[in-house]
Amino acid sequence: ERDIEAKLKNLKLTLDFKESTLDALADYVRDVAEVNIVVSPKIEKRDGVTIKVADVSLKSILSLVLKPRGLICLMKDGVLSITVKEDEPVVLEIYDVRDVLYSPPDFIAPEIDLDLSKPGIVCDLGMGTETTPEFPLEELVRAHTGGRSWDENAKTSLKLSNGLLVVKQTKSVQREIRRMLAEMRMMK
Repeated sequence: ERDIEAKLKNLKLTLDFKESTLDALADYVRDVAEVNIVVSPKIEKRDGVTIKVADVSLKSILSLVLKPRGLICLMKDGVLSITVKEDEPVVLEIYDVRDVLYSPPDFIAPEIDLDLSKPGIVCDLGMGTETTPEFPLEELVRAHTGGRSWDENAKTSLKLSNGLLVVKQTKSVQREIRRMLAEMRMMK
């Protein structure tokens, strides 16, 4: 699979396909890149592929052809499979987000009574109460990552518990979540 990843990133191709089929494109890539590639039978419309590019990576070519059609390319057992987005596997990731959620506690200052005419305690050094703002992290993640996949895919889930964000989602959405959390940490 590392060899396939390297070919996807490093192999530059020049293509000129006009109203061709997805199968013809897969055949061409299989021959030129020497990569096993199959087109899923779940894909209904296979024709109408038009692409003209010069010296573009194989990964970019596949993205340009597949994304507008709502298709994806998965790598499994040494084979690239062009399939429908619903076939993308869901993975479980757990993110420690306590640093994003919680700020250091803000204690209420103690009341100090400097009236020396009163007998007793001069200064009350009570600990105060901690205030932690409500932070809608779950809603932010759903709104800014994954698009409609949260609603459309019954296999996905998102739960915040004890400072841990437990996410069951596709790998591509997991990358979006990691990127979003990294940006939130930079802004903090």
